[in-house]
Amino acid sequence: MSAQPTTPSRYLSIREVAEILAVSPSTVRNLVQSHQLPAILTGTTSKTVRIAMEDLTAYLVAHRTVPLPDTAPPSGRMGQ
Repeated sequence: MSAQPTTPSRYLSIREVAEILAVSPSTVRNLVQSHQLPAILTGTTSKTVRIAMEDLTAYLVAHRTVPLPDTAPPSGRMGQ
């Protein structure tokens, strides 16, 4: 039995994730430190933090609070 090939993940910096989420880098660091957003430490001093795109996507899906755009709007007085 052979292993399925995997697509390499794209890893994002704290700053890139902050830009995507429209929050400050310190907010992203807090999410990582509280284990809400998985991250890996890289570099020789292990101070460089990287977040896999898949982990960011999973975080966003888990924390979605608004309906997806393809859902019907609630009935009511739209456009009046």
